[in-house]
Amino acid sequence: HICFTLENGAFLIEFHFCDIKSPEQKDERVCIYCSAENFIFVSDNRRCIELVSDVDEKLEPYRQLLEFVSNLTANDVYELEKIEDRITDLEDSLIKEKRSNSKNSDIIIGIRRELLKLKRYYEQLALITEDLTEDANKAFSEELHKRFISLDKRMDYLLNSVMHLREYITQVREAYQAQIDIEQNQIMKVFTVITAVFLPL
Repeated sequence: HICFTLENGAFLIEFHFCDIKSPEQKDERVCIYCSAENFIFVSDNRRCIELVSDVDEKLEPYRQLLEFVSNLTANDVYELEKIEDRITDLEDSLIKEKRSNSKNSDIIIGIRRELLKLKRYYEQLALITEDLTEDANKAFSEELHKRFISLDKRMDYLLNSVMHLREYITQVREAYQAQIDIEQNQIMKVFTVITAVFLPL
């Protein structure tokens, strides 16, 4: 990602968009040039193009930038809640299972990779919004600057939520591994008893 502040009060921004609804898809590059006169958006990603189309072109360029970035993560909280529900359901199923299943390990690994990708995505967005809130050239009005600060806080919240989910799935993995270890210990106890009985014979 990049977020350059240019001398004329313009911003040059680049990041890789990750569709939180389909994180398995390949990330696509998004490039933005925003100044007091122009808001230029370049990307092949259909979702991002739809979000830009929803922004009112009559707004000043800086406000268009704000609206686009805001719309980019508008419903992400609900998508993260769905991931949390998936982890909770997985945890419940692991507790109820009498025997470990190799498929569960694949599910846990898949969720961990998904969350790692989201972590990197929100990290780059958080760094970009942080640079925008610094407003080194004093390009934003006071009201607009406050809205960028609020947006930056949202990015931090989303990033912290992903970090929480990563800790949660790690706890689930450790609990599942402990369950596997207990099963293996039970098997070893049986073998030990059989050996103790038949070895003298």
